[in-house]
Amino acid sequence: MSGRIEHFKLKGVIALAIAVLAVFGINFFMIPNMDGSLKNTVPAVVRFDRINQGMNLNGAGFIADISDEKIYILTSKHMMDIYETFDVTFFDGSSAMASPLGKGENYDCGVMTVETKDLPSKTVKKLKKIKVDLKAWNKLLESGDSAELGLISLSKDGTVAYTTKGSLIKIHQDFDFYTDKPHTEVNLELRPGDSGSPIVDKKGHLITMAYAFSDNPTQYWGIPLDKLVEEYAHITGDSLCTD
Repeated sequence: MSGRIEHFKLKGVIALAIAVLAVFGINFFMIPNMDGSLKNTVPAVVRFDRINQGMNLNGAGFIADISDEKIYILTSKHMMDIYETFDVTFFDGSSAMASPLGKGENYDCGVMTVETKDLPSKTVKKLKKIKVDLKAWNKLLESGDSAELGLISLSKDGTVAYTTKGSLIKIHQDFDFYTDKPHTEVNLELRPGDSGSPIVDKKGHLITMAYAFSDNPTQYWGIPLDKLVEEYAHITGDSLCTD
């Protein structure tokens, strides 16, 4: 009998603890994880396509800001260097024409915009801006710690084509091609068309933007968040930070 009483006491303590956490806005069961992070990031991810002479050039990007007039999308500059306009597809399959706003001065990034009126209102309501927490990112830079990372890519119809998971190697790393410009090295395989993709941590925060890979040895690179913030401010006059 005493064993049963102790059992009920224990269950009561656990229930009370969960209730206290709930009162203070903490969900006991919602532990950050990469699968959940990538799922929540989908509405912030876009895909670019441009068909020319039967060949399809595609790339990726992510939503930096949404206004009543325009949707601002960060992507790779080298894609913007090829064509001025692209078809951009959002997570629900809606598409519109994207036009260039400006290109980064020091890094391979740029901003393209879509007229908000060119998308269905129900789509606009469900879109998300990428999550940015520069303070948390700076702590990661200072500590030199690794972090679990992930990337998501969309198909031309807006569905998820694939996800890729990996980890952070070094947030500011010397890059052979631009020794004066630090890049982020990741242990996360980048594929053709991944350039411009947001690479996020398990909380869904942007860590770097997919940029390129190099051979001998094979290394995967991104543009560091602090540099994206600088370039975005230069192009738009606004802040990329959301948290």
